[in-house]
Amino acid sequence: MAGTIIVSSIKTDTDNSFIVRSNTGATLFSVDTTSISIPDGSITSAMIANGTVIAADVADGSVTNAKLAGSITSDKITSVSNTAITGNIISSQITSVANTQLTGVITGSQIANTAVTAGVYGGSSNSALITIDAQGRVTSASNVAATAGGFSNMTVFTSPGTFTTPATTTQIKVTVVGGGGGGGGIGAPAGGNPGGGAGTAIYVGPVTASTPYAVTVGSGGAGTAPTGSAGGTSSFASLASATGGGGGAPTLAPSPSAAAGAGTAGTLLLTGGSNGDSAFGGRGRNPAQSGPTPAIGGTGGNYGGGGAGGYFDTGGAGAGGVVIVEF
Repeated sequence: MAGTIIVSSIKTDTDNSFIVRSNTGATLFSVDTTSISIPDGSITSAMIANGTVIAADVADGSVTNAKLAGSITSDKITSVSNTAITGNIISSQITSVANTQLTGVITGSQIANTAVTAGVYGGSSNSALITIDAQGRVTSASNVAATAGGFSNMTVFTSPGTFTTPATTTQIKVTVVGGGGGGGGIGAPAGGNPGGGAGTAIYVGPVTASTPYAVTVGSGGAGTAPTGSAGGTSSFASLASATGGGGGAPTLAPSPSAAAGAGTAGTLLLTGGSNGDSAFGGRGRNPAQSGPTPAIGGTGGNYGGGGAGGYFDTGGAGAGGVVIVEF
């Protein structure tokens, strides 16, 4: 320490004390029989050599916030116990924290509350909507109605009608199958040709809620001789449509196979088979052939299936179409 310490104002033995002043006359400290008193501000940092005051020289709790002026830089800190920190440390006061330097347990009372309401988010009927900031903190959380996957209801039309969408329905899947063609007859020796299989159309897409949609279901073609009748067209308004299969011809003379039905409107369009199968299969069963004994062709066995050709008799009737609505 620069300067001269002047010892003055030494009292009598009855006072048992003395005062130490600097060369400027300022009191540095006073001593009595029980203690040493140092006035506030009398000893500055410039008077203390680096390293002369160590942790063991400072009693716990003896240095308060009011005694600290300015900032304490990282080179002045060797260790910090979490029990020695009170109040809030803001982000601007932290440059980096190595996770190897953190020990102990951080409890809920040591973390400031956010604006998020504590609770469970998400569930069987809700999805959780969470917002996370760049520091990884959850800044908002809420429940939103969960959207179910696929369709959970189905209506099947085997005759014409009207489908009215429910108030909450804006997406549907519709499968439309036309009527199967009727089989031909009177042919020999192999019998008549089968009726054609109906076409299929599938629509998946938007609809308007609480709105009626016209449904048409094609009938199966009649099995007649010599040529069967064509099946009818099925449709769901203008969104999906499929034609029926053509009628089967007799085989007394060479003749082409029956025309197959086809999807004409929708998301996916399928063509039936000339052998009588629709997308559901279902062509009629050929009759047993025994000499000149007449046998009627089998009827179409599933939606849109064509009837089988007759043997010395009429062909079988085609199966009716169908419209299936899933929502």
